[in-house]
Amino acid sequence: MSKTTFLFFFCFVQFSISRAQKAEPGKPLPPWKAGMMDLHHINTGAGNAAYYVFPDGTSMVFDAGELNPTGSRANTPRNATIVPNHSKKPFEWIVHYIQKNRPVGSAHAVDYAVISHFHDDHFGSWYPGAPPSSDKKFIRSGITGVGDLIPIATLIDRGYPSYNYPVDIDEFYKARKTGDSGYLRSIKNYRTFIRQREAKGLKNERLIPGSRAQIRLLHHPDVYPDFYVRNIKSNGRIWTGRDTATEEHFPDYRPTEKKTWPDENALSNAITINYGPFTYYTGGDNPGNVFYGDDPNRDVESVMAAAIGPVDVATLDHHGNRDAVNENLVQALRPRVWIGQTWSSDHPGHEVLIRMTTPFLYDGPRDIFSTNMLEANRIVIGPLIDKAYKSQRGHVVVRVLPGGKEYYVIVLDDTKPEMPVKLVSGPYQSKRTNPIRLIGHRGGVVDSTYTENSTTAMKAAYRRGYHMIEVDVRLSKDSQLIMHHNPDFVKYYHLNRRTQELDWKDIKELESDRDGVKPVLLEDALKYCSGRLQVMIDNKITGNDTASFRKIEQLLSKYHLLEYALFIGTTETRNYFTGKAKVGCPMAELKELQNKKQLNPDLYYLFEHGNVLTEADVRWAQQNKILVVPSINKFHYTNIGYMEGGKRDIANLRKWGVELYQIDSEYDQFLK
Repeated sequence: MSKTTFLFFFCFVQFSISRAQKAEPGKPLPPWKAGMMDLHHINTGAGNAAYYVFPDGTSMVFDAGELNPTGSRANTPRNATIVPNHSKKPFEWIVHYIQKNRPVGSAHAVDYAVISHFHDDHFGSWYPGAPPSSDKKFIRSGITGVGDLIPIATLIDRGYPSYNYPVDIDEFYKARKTGDSGYLRSIKNYRTFIRQREAKGLKNERLIPGSRAQIRLLHHPDVYPDFYVRNIKSNGRIWTGRDTATEEHFPDYRPTEKKTWPDENALSNAITINYGPFTYYTGGDNPGNVFYGDDPNRDVESVMAAAIGPVDVATLDHHGNRDAVNENLVQALRPRVWIGQTWSSDHPGHEVLIRMTTPFLYDGPRDIFSTNMLEANRIVIGPLIDKAYKSQRGHVVVRVLPGGKEYYVIVLDDTKPEMPVKLVSGPYQSKRTNPIRLIGHRGGVVDSTYTENSTTAMKAAYRRGYHMIEVDVRLSKDSQLIMHHNPDFVKYYHLNRRTQELDWKDIKELESDRDGVKPVLLEDALKYCSGRLQVMIDNKITGNDTASFRKIEQLLSKYHLLEYALFIGTTETRNYFTGKAKVGCPMAELKELQNKKQLNPDLYYLFEHGNVLTEADVRWAQQNKILVVPSINKFHYTNIGYMEGGKRDIANLRKWGVELYQIDSEYDQFLK
C-alpha cells in the first residue's frame, strides 16, 4: 500500500473508528483499525504473554511463558490451570489468540518478540513429553512454540549473542542449583531454536537500554511521529531519564564471586510504549523490595521509576509478588490502570495490593485488572481483592484510540476459544492530554495540615501530581543551607530568632505546631525531589555569596535537578545562575534584554504575578519562545477575595495558553 493510499485509508477510518471501538459484552472484540493501538494481555494460566498491535499495524509479542506441567506445583491450588482448556498447549493458545487479533494482511504475524528474562513463565520450559518442532531440532514450549508456528521477524532478549551477563548463562544457572530443574535444558532449547530460525531469516538482538529507535514502527512511521518504544532497562543498565543515557546498576558484581551476581529477575528487560500523551509500562520480573540478606541493589524498581515518571497503564512487576511493586514505583508511575498478569496464589502479595490502592502514595482513582486471580489468594487476602479489582479474570486488552488521548480497557472471556467481550471499562483520558503543570509555592502543598517548606508539604505535592516545588533557601549561622521562607522562626515554630542567629544543630530540633515536622536541610529536600519533582529555587541569601551559590549549584547537579531548575530571588542570584539554569525575570527586564539583543529563551523565563500579566504580555512571550510562569498566590489579592481573584486569573491564563503555574495549593482545584 502506498503512503498516499494509506493516508486516504487512515482518514476514511476516522469516520468509522467510533463504531470500531465500541466493544459490547457478549460480542466479539471489534477488530483493530489503523490509528488504534491494542495492548493484549493473554491468559493461558501458564505464565506471562502479551501481544501488541501498534498504530500502523506493527506487532510485537512481549513474553510467551509456559510453565513446566510436570513440576511439583503443577495441578495444585497454588497454580492456575491451562486456559481455556487442555485441548491445546499454552503456546498453541497464544498462537490462537494472535491469529484472531492480528492485523489483516500483515507481512509477518509478529514483527518483534521481546523476552523479558529467562524464567519459564516468561519464555517457556523444557519438560518431558513436550512436542517437537516441525524440523525435530528443538521442542515447542513458550516462545519456541510460538516462533515455530508463526513467523517472527526480530527476536530481542537480554543476552544475545554471547549470553554472558553477569557470567556465561550455563554457569549462572549451575551456580544457582537450577540445572536439575530444567532451566539449563530450557536455555539450550531456546538457543537451538534461535540458531535454527536464524538460518530461515530470524533476526536476533539484545535489548539496548535507553534507545527509542530499536523497536519502531515498520510500516508507516511518518504517519505516527508521536509513537515510540523506550527501552528502560536490560541486565544491569538502566536509562537515566535523559536522552539515551544509561548507568550500570550492578557495578560491583564480580564474575569470580557468585554471591555478587544479580539474580535473573533483577536482570529483566523493561520498556515503555508511548503514543502521543499515552504511556504504558511493562517490566518482566524486576524486583523492588529488598529482603533480609539481599544486596540493596536488588531494588531496581526505584531507579527505573525515577527515570520513567507518571504513566497511564502499568503491568505489575513480577506479577505483583511481594518482592516487587515497591513504594517508589507506585509513587512515581501512579497509573490510572494497573494490570496483573497472574498465575499463582501469591499474585499479588497483600502488602503490594495495599500499596497500589492507598491514596497516601498518590491521589486519584485507579482501576486494577487481573488476568487470573486464584481463589487461594482471595481467601488469604479477603475482601480487599473484591473491593480493589475491576476484573479478576480474563484476557485484558488496552485499546488506545487514535492520537493516544483516550483509551478503554476491555476484558475478554478466557473460558471460550471465541473470546467474547466480558467487560468494557472507560473511556479513560491519558494523563498528558492536560498539559498543565504545577509548582507548589513555599515547598509544596501548604495548608492547615502541612507546614511550608517541609517534608510533608513536598510529599503531598508529589502525591497530587505537581511538576515542581518552589524551595526557599536560607543560611544558618554555621553556613548550612536550609529550606525556609521567613527570616525568623516565629511562624510555625514560635521562636523569635533569625535563621542566621542559630546553628543547624539547634534549628533541626525545632518542631512545627502544624504537624510536628522539623526544618529541612536543602540537600535532604533535593534528595527527596530527585526523580520525583523538579525545583524552582527562591534564593533568599543576601549579597553576592558565591560560595553558597556554588554549593547550591553542586547540590542540584548531584541530584540531577540543575538542568530543569528555575531560579528566582536576588539580582546576585540571577546573575550567578544565568547560563546554568533558567532565571525568572519580570516583563520590563525581558523587554530590556530584547532591546539589548540579549534575550535568549534558553536562559530566561517570564515570572510575574498572575494578576499583573496581560494577554499582550503572554502573546509577546509566546512569540519570542519565552516560558511563561505566573505566580498565583493569596497575598497578591487585596481588593478582591483571594479565591475569586485566583480563579479569575487562572481562567484567563489558561485561555491564553499558559501551561506552568506557581501556586498556593488552594488553587490547584482550578487547574485540574
